[in-house]
Amino acid sequence: MQIRILDDDLQVLWVKTASGGVTRTSHRQDGTLARIISSLESALVWANEELREPVSIEEPAISNSRALEAFLSER
Repeated sequence: MQIRILDDDLQVLWVKTASGGVTRTSHRQDGTLARIISSLESALVWANEELREPVSIEEPAISNSRALEAFLSER
């Protein structure tokens, strides 16, 4: 699995793969890394809440990764 944090221009700010994570040194100094951590913590809370919800037929993206990509690309 790979986790990426993108800025509003879709540029990669941070990436985590099975073998490690990568960010720029400047992101540690300018507060970007702290904002990344905050965003990841919020995403984790959201994911845990989703896990508790029953699967919805109206939102197939929740249980299907291809549908999720399509769902997100339309927004």
